[in-house]
Amino acid sequence: MLSAALILVSFLMGYIVVVSLIAFSNFVIPTYLRTFAVRNNQLSTGYKLLQDLLWLVCSLIGGYIVVAGSIEARPRITAILLAVALLIVMWRNMSEVRQRGLFHMMLSSLGIIIGVAGAYLLQLS
Repeated sequence: MLSAALILVSFLMGYIVVVSLIAFSNFVIPTYLRTFAVRNNQLSTGYKLLQDLLWLVCSLIGGYIVVAGSIEARPRITAILLAVALLIVMWRNMSEVRQRGLFHMMLSSLGIIIGVAGAYLLQLS
């Protein structure tokens, strides 16, 4: 029972951190760097690449929190749950898929997987 509670709490903490950091960056960057983020009423390629990089960094931070919180339980399961949840949420947002394009969605997905796996390896080393 304690393991399940640790997994749930650490998963929720990591998920909230990742989603909050991504949401914060999605509001702040276009506000202060409007010409960098938007050109001709579409997201610029540079901004899309920055978002892909931010998914990697935020997933690394959230993954580290998840693994650190569940180190006494099952950190591998918790890290996998985080990666799967982030991927599902990102891909279910069809307006984001259309806006960013398949290439950047795949790059962000790869960033999520590498970020969470990197956090797992970093925490256990």
